[in-house]
Amino acid sequence: MLKGMRRLIRHGKLREAWEIYEELSSAQLELSLSQLESLEPYEGLDRSSNFNKLLTFLREDTFFDIPIQGNEPKQGFTTTPAQCLHRLTLLLSYFKRNRIKLLTSEFETILFLLTKLRRHTVAASLYVHIGVLSEPPKASTFNQMLAVFLSAATETPTSRTARRLEDFTLRLFFEMACHGVKPDRITYNSLIVADIKNDDMVTAESRVDDMIAKGFQPDQLTYHILIRGYMNRRGEMHSAYTWLGKMIAAGIKPNVVTFNLLLEGLVEDAEGVAEDTTRMIKGLYELMQQQEVAPDVVTMNVMLKWFIRAGDEDGVQELLDGLGKSATGERIAPDVRTFNALIGMHLTKGEETEARRVMEEMVVRGVWPNDVTYGIFVDHFAREDRVDEALEWFMEMKEQGAVPSLTVYNMLLRGLGRRSGKVEGGRMIAEMMWEGMEMDATTYNTLIRGFWGGDEEGEVDVEGAMQLYDTMIYDGIAPTDRTFNQLLHLLAEAEAAGARRSRGRSGTASARFPLHGYRQHNSSDPSLLILESHLLAEMAVHNVPRDAITYSILIRLAVIRSDLLLAERGLQAMLNVNLRPTSHTFAHLVLGYIRAGELDKAEDTVRRMSEPPYLLVPNVTIYTTLMCGYALSAEYHKAREVFREMVERGVRLDIIAYTVLADTLVVTGGRDAVDAVEVLERIAEAEEKEGRGLDRVAATSLMTAYGIAGEVRRRRVARTDGEKEDREDSEVCARAVVRIYLRTVEKWAPDRVMVTALFAALCRLDKVAAAARVLEKMRRDGEEGGPKVKLNVIHYNAVLTGMVRSEWEHYRTALRIFEEMVGQSITDDASSGSTSRHLDSNPSVPAPDITTLDILFNGAALHDDWPTVVRLWYIHKQARSDTSLLHRSYAWALRGMLETGDAKGTRQVYADILREREKGLGPVWSQRIGKLLREFGANLGTEIRGGVGIEAAKAVQRRIDNLRRW
Repeated sequence: MLKGMRRLIRHGKLREAWEIYEELSSAQLELSLSQLESLEPYEGLDRSSNFNKLLTFLREDTFFDIPIQGNEPKQGFTTTPAQCLHRLTLLLSYFKRNRIKLLTSEFETILFLLTKLRRHTVAASLYVHIGVLSEPPKASTFNQMLAVFLSAATETPTSRTARRLEDFTLRLFFEMACHGVKPDRITYNSLIVADIKNDDMVTAESRVDDMIAKGFQPDQLTYHILIRGYMNRRGEMHSAYTWLGKMIAAGIKPNVVTFNLLLEGLVEDAEGVAEDTTRMIKGLYELMQQQEVAPDVVTMNVMLKWFIRAGDEDGVQELLDGLGKSATGERIAPDVRTFNALIGMHLTKGEETEARRVMEEMVVRGVWPNDVTYGIFVDHFAREDRVDEALEWFMEMKEQGAVPSLTVYNMLLRGLGRRSGKVEGGRMIAEMMWEGMEMDATTYNTLIRGFWGGDEEGEVDVEGAMQLYDTMIYDGIAPTDRTFNQLLHLLAEAEAAGARRSRGRSGTASARFPLHGYRQHNSSDPSLLILESHLLAEMAVHNVPRDAITYSILIRLAVIRSDLLLAERGLQAMLNVNLRPTSHTFAHLVLGYIRAGELDKAEDTVRRMSEPPYLLVPNVTIYTTLMCGYALSAEYHKAREVFREMVERGVRLDIIAYTVLADTLVVTGGRDAVDAVEVLERIAEAEEKEGRGLDRVAATSLMTAYGIAGEVRRRRVARTDGEKEDREDSEVCARAVVRIYLRTVEKWAPDRVMVTALFAALCRLDKVAAAARVLEKMRRDGEEGGPKVKLNVIHYNAVLTGMVRSEWEHYRTALRIFEEMVGQSITDDASSGSTSRHLDSNPSVPAPDITTLDILFNGAALHDDWPTVVRLWYIHKQARSDTSLLHRSYAWALRGMLETGDAKGTRQVYADILREREKGLGPVWSQRIGKLLREFGANLGTEIRGGVGIEAAKAVQRRIDNLRRW
C-alpha cells in the first residue's frame, strides 16, 4: 500500500492517495513520508514535495475548485469541509508525534485551512509554537496569522475575539522585529482592516501616513478598504467620498470595484425618502460613465437590489432591458445573483409561478441555481407555514447537487418550529450533524424560537429553552442579543399565560374584545422573576448590551405584572442609554394602563409619544387598543372619536381596527348594529378584491351584527302590517350569515367562537330549525369523517337557547336534544323523583353543564311545563348533587316544586337555596324566591299543596324575612 501511495503521489492522483492514507491511519499503522522516499527513490521528490502535494490538493479540492464556465456545478468537488478537517488533523498529529518541522509555505497553508474551517483557536495555538518552523518566518506568515484573527473577529464578533485581534495588532511589529521581518504593504492593509474592525477609524487613517513614511504608497486596495470602512458606518458616506477624492488626487483612477463599493454604501445607508436615494444612485452611475468606467454585473446587481427594495418596477425593467455596457461593449450577462434577486422579488409579491419561470430561464441561459437560489424558495415557503413545500425544495436542492448551507438548515428549522415540529426539528439537527454542519448562534436562536409554540392556553416551555441555552454555552457558541431577547420573550409569554389562567379562574364573560374581563395579575411566579434576573446577569457576563427590543420586553413584563411604575422607569432607562423607544414600547404601556382601568393615562401616553423627544406617530395597534379600552368601559362615544382620529391622521387601518369598531357598534345595539353591518361589509368587499377575504374574528363580528340588526329590525316591524316584511328581513339576514360562514371556512378552520356566533345569529333571526339542522349536520360530519368541527357544550347551549324561547314544537325538540346529552329520558310520564328511562349514550354529544340546565329550566318555565322542571331538578340531583346551579335555576326549580305540590322536592330546593346564602345569593333572585314562597303559602290554610303544614309555612315565612334582608 505504501508503494501504491507513493506511485499515486508521483502521478498526481492525490485523491486516491488521500484515500489510502486515511485507510492506513484508520488501521493505526505508522505512516512515515520518509518511508515513501526510501521505498522507491525518485529524483527531485523529497519529503516536502510529498507533503506539499497532499496539502495543496487538500486546499484546492476543498475551497478552490472553480467551476468550468463560472456558472456550472463544481466538477471535481469531492472533499467536504468535514473531510478536510479530518485529513488535516491526521497530518498535524503525525508531525507532532514525530516532531517534524514545517516549511513556512506549509505553515501558511495550514493556517489558511484552519481559518476557512473556523478553527481559529487551533490556528492561534500553532502560532504560539512558531518554533515548529524549519526556517525563519516571513512577512506572509505574519500576514496569514493576522488573517486568522481578522476572520475570528468577523465570524464571531464578541468582545473576546475583538480583544485578541487588538492585542495581536499591538504586538505584531514587535514580534516581526524579533524575527527580523519587515512589514509590507499587505501587512499595513491588514492592520487597517483590523482597526476598522475595532471601530477605530482614526488609527486606520494614521496607518496610511505610516505606510508612506515606510516607503509604501497606498494602492487601490488601501483606498477601497477605507471607503468600505466608512460605508459601514451609518451616516459616514461623506467620509467615503472624501477618500475617493484623495484616491483620484493620488493619481489612482477609480475602477468598477470602487464605484460598486460606493453604490453598495448608498444602498445600505439609505434612509428617508426613497426618491432621494434613487437620484443619488443614478448620479453615481453617471459619474462612472464620465470616468469611462464600464459597469459590470456587480453594478447591475447592486442597483437591482435597490430598485426592488424601493418598489421601483420601472427601474427594475429599465435595468433588465439593458443597463450599460461591459468592458467589451457588450450587454452585461446576468449571473446567479441577478436571478436570485428577481426570484426573491417575485416571491415577496406572492408571484410563485413567475418565480419558477425565472428559475427555468436561468437554467436555459446556462446559469445554474446555487444553494442561495433554493434557499430563497425554502425560506419563502417556511415563512408561509407551508413547510412540506419547503422540504420539497430542500430535497430538490440536494438532488441537483447543490450543497445546503447552514443558513438553509436554519430556514427549515424556523419553519418546523412554527409548526411546533420539535421531532422534525430534531431530525433536521441530526442530518446537519451527519453532514458535518456545526450549529451557530442563528441555529440555536431558531431552536429557542421553536419553544414559543404552545397550546390554546398559551403555555410555553421555558425550562426546555433554558436547557437549550445551557447547551449553547457548553458548545462554545456565544449568545447574541437575539438569543437573550427570545428567552426574555419566552418569560413574558409564560407570565401572560399565568395572567390568562388567573383571569379564567376569576370568570371572564366574553371574548369579543381582546381585553374584556381582564383582572390585574399581581402574583408573578417567583421562578420566572429569578430567571429574568439570571438572563440579565448573563447578558452582562457575555458583554451583550441591551437594545431597544430588550427594554420593550422588560416593559412588557412589568405591564403583565401590573407594575406600571417599573414600566415607566424602563422607558426612562432607554432614554438614559440613548435608545429610542419604538411604537411597540408605547403599545405595551397603553395596554397596561387600559388593563389597570386608567384610561386617562392611556390616552396621555398616546399623546406623549407624539411629542419630543419621541416624535412617534401612533400606529393602528395603539389606536385599536385605546378604542377597545373605551368600548370595554362603555364609553362608546370616545371609542368612535379615537376611530375618527385614526382616519384624520392617515393611519392605515387594518381589519382588526374595523372589527373593534364594529364590535363597539354591535354592543350598543339598535341602529348601531346596522352600521356595524355596513362597516364590515365594506371591509369584506375590499378584502375580496385583494383576494383575501375576512378573517375569523371579522367574520364572527359580522355574523353577530347581522343577527342583532335583524332582530332589532324584526321587533320594530308592526306585526299587523309588516309580518311579511319581517319574514323577508329575517330571510335576508339569515342568508347573509350562512354566506359569510361558508366563505370564511373555505380559507380558515372555524373556531368555537365563530361556530357559536353562527348558531346565536340564526336563533336571533328566529331560524331555530335551521340552527338545529346545522348542528346535527356538523355532528354527523364529525362521526362520518367529513369536515370536522369540534362541537362543545357552548354550541349546544346557543342552539337550545333559541329553541326553548320559540314555539312549543321547537321546545320539545330542545328537550330531545337534552336527552341525548344526559343519556336518559325526561319526557316520559314518571312520578316525581323517580329515575328516568336511560338511553344509549352518544359520545359525539357533549355532556350538559349548569348553563344547559338553566336554559332548560327557563324554557320549561316559559311554556308552563312544570313537570319537566321537576324532572330536570331530579336529574341534576342524581348527577351533580354537589354542584351549584345558577340563581335563576333555583327560582324556577322552587316554582316547579310548588306548582306540582312536591313537598320533598320543595324542601330539597329550599335547603340548597339556604346553602347558596353562604356564597352570596343575588338580590334580584332572592326577592323572586321570597315572593314565590309568600304567594304559595298565603292561601293554603292548614296545608300547602302536597302536605307542607302550617308550622312549616310559618318557618318558611321567617326564612322569607331573612331572604329579603339578603
